[in-house]
Amino acid sequence: MEGHAEWFDTSYNTMLAMRAESPAPWNVEPDLTRLIPMDPSCKANFLKIDVNWFKGADTVSILLFLEHTLQDKLDTFTDEDTKKLFELCLVATSSANKFMKTLYNAGFWLSFSERQDLISHGHRLLNAFNSCADLCYWADLTRFKLQPKQHMFGELVFEIEFHHRHKWPTPNPLAYSTQMDEDFVGRICVFSRKVSIRSIHSRTLSRYQIALRALL
Repeated sequence: MEGHAEWFDTSYNTMLAMRAESPAPWNVEPDLTRLIPMDPSCKANFLKIDVNWFKGADTVSILLFLEHTLQDKLDTFTDEDTKKLFELCLVATSSANKFMKTLYNAGFWLSFSERQDLISHGHRLLNAFNSCADLCYWADLTRFKLQPKQHMFGELVFEIEFHHRHKWPTPNPLAYSTQMDEDFVGRICVFSRKVSIRSIHSRTLSRYQIALRALL
C-alpha cells in the first residue's frame, strides 16, 4: 500500500529489528513495575503476564464489575430513556452473574433448584438483552448487536429447560464446555498449520508431545 510500505516489510532484518530490546520509557523506574507481572530482563515491554487464563474467569470478573458500576451510577441518569436502557443493562448483567455463579457452584449433575434458577436467570438475561437491542435499534444506536453467541445461549437455556420439563437428569454445561487457556489453544494452532490436513489430529498431538517433552 502506497505510503505504508514499511508496514508490509517482513524481511528477516526488519523482523529481527522489531524484536530488539527497546529503551525503558522512563528515567526513574516507577514503583508500579514491582507489582505487575513482567519480564524482568526486558522491562521496556512493561507487561508480560506469565500465567494461564481462560475467558470464563475474565467474563465473571467483568460482569461483577459492571453490575456494581451500574448499581452505583443508575440514579445519576436524569434522562428517562437513558435510565430505562441502563436499567435493562443492569437486569441483564445481574442475571448473567447469577447464571454463571450457579454453574460454577454446581456439581456435575444439576439439582432441581439449580435448574430452576438457571432457567429463570437465563430467560431474564435473554429478554433484557433483546429489549436493550430493540431500544437501541429504534433510537438509531449501534450499542447492541445480535450476535450468534446470543442464539447459542438460548440453545443452552432451552436444553436445560427441556430436560427439566421431561424430568430428565441434566449435566452441568461446564462439563462439556471448552475451558482452555488461550496460550494452549494458540500453541496447538501453530502446530496444526505445519502438518498435512489428512493427518492434522495425530500430527498435532505428536508435535505437542514433542514440544512438551523438550520442556521437561
